[in-house]
Amino acid sequence: MSRPQAAYYPVYLSLAERLVVVIGGGSIAERKVAGLLPSGARVRVVALELTPELARLAGSGEIEHRARDYRPGDLEGAFLALAEPGGAVRDEAFSTEAEARGIFANVEDVVECCSFIAPSIVRRGDLVIAIDLRPGAGPGGSSPAATRAGVGTGVRGATGTRRPFSGTPGTSGTRVRGTAAPLV
Repeated sequence: MSRPQAAYYPVYLSLAERLVVVIGGGSIAERKVAGLLPSGARVRVVALELTPELARLAGSGEIEHRARDYRPGDLEGAFLALAEPGGAVRDEAFSTEAEARGIFANVEDVVECCSFIAPSIVRRGDLVIAIDLRPGAGPGGSSPAATRAGVGTGVRGATGTRRPFSGTPGTSGTRVRGTAAPLV
């Protein structure tokens, strides 16, 4: 499903008590589920196989698991739908079903099958920064690391203390093609 390229409207969604369907059971799905659970979403994962962490969450009842591949009808009742890339035919079917049901959908890294993009997120205490990494969308163009560096080598948290900025927890900053000015 091809969509015209346009500017996106940034938004945060309230997902409490809403069904979010995640197609796929690999590392991408695991990362998505980890972000969804704190929001209070009801999460259903449709996948033949799960990562050990997703299997643990399914076993404890924290997520619902349908142990099979995606098929049309899986998005019924969903407020939001996310998918790991699954090949052109599956991705198109997923996108078409979501569009027909009026559900916002995202296939990781397959923009033509998405009705929204999910930005990179940096959290520092009460501060949350969403970063758009699409080519040409920011100072780093198509380089995610350069875009992150463009945001700044540091952010100030709610306490006013300087906090290192990095896409990788535990590192002390990002240096890409020179030094970026800090965001204060």
